[in-house]
Amino acid sequence: MAENTQNFEIYGRKIFFLNSSFSIRQSIIEPLRHMEFEIYTITDFRTVKNYLRIYRGSILIVDPDTQLPPQVWLNFFSKLKEDPEQIYNDVDIGIISDWLTEDKKKIFEASELITAGIYSVEKRYEQTLATMSDKLLALNAIGRRKHVRSRNNPEDPVDLLWIVDDKLFKFSVIDISSISVAFLVDHSAMPMFRIGKTVDMSIVIKHKQYSVSMSVLFIKPGEKANICILNLTDMNTDDVVSAIYEYIFETLQLEVLRSVKGFSIDRTNYYVDAKM
Repeated sequence: MAENTQNFEIYGRKIFFLNSSFSIRQSIIEPLRHMEFEIYTITDFRTVKNYLRIYRGSILIVDPDTQLPPQVWLNFFSKLKEDPEQIYNDVDIGIISDWLTEDKKKIFEASELITAGIYSVEKRYEQTLATMSDKLLALNAIGRRKHVRSRNNPEDPVDLLWIVDDKLFKFSVIDISSISVAFLVDHSAMPMFRIGKTVDMSIVIKHKQYSVSMSVLFIKPGEKANICILNLTDMNTDDVVSAIYEYIFETLQLEVLRSVKGFSIDRTNYYVDAKM
């Protein structure tokens, strides 16, 4: 338990939203991602255990308006906590709904299983966002890391282009965050880079090209090539940052989906033993 807690404090925790409506995805999930919470979406409760088994100590936020009645959701949560292998002990569970009726709200409020908050949005998106982000921070969802990063997806790669003296240089990106890009630089191109230097390049994301201003933060010499890290400056436009966030979370979501590919779905009948 102590080891898991320490990892939360350092690396943060994955957050899985289950059954989220379109409005919650747009008005809650996307802003939370821009606040550097590592968020994934799930559409079927029968796959939840597969994700939580691999990504121990995650946070599960459920929209209870579909798939199961409130009492059955509580039975599902209870079975998670009662797992004999104690795989899901460190999972924190929350509830979010576009409009949670008083009857449903009372059912969830009476349960000690809901430790990540109960949120009835009711079009109060900014208020819900502030309350939820505070709760997620208290649960070490971000930890000490500052930004979510993803590796470059070789099937849909991000490239950096730089024109110097009418010569085009193309650099292979290793990974990317909302504020920095790591990429490989051949030894022959190294004289163009120095720590603190500001460079104006183009970044190609999903076949669309954006102009970006970046400063050289770090250079790590290598045998065949060097690793260079550039920080995005404040001069970049919102559309660049939004495109980067979208790419990062699409790539991470794909990696998580692939990690459970071929796993069996949960066939437990959670209506049995539910206190209806």
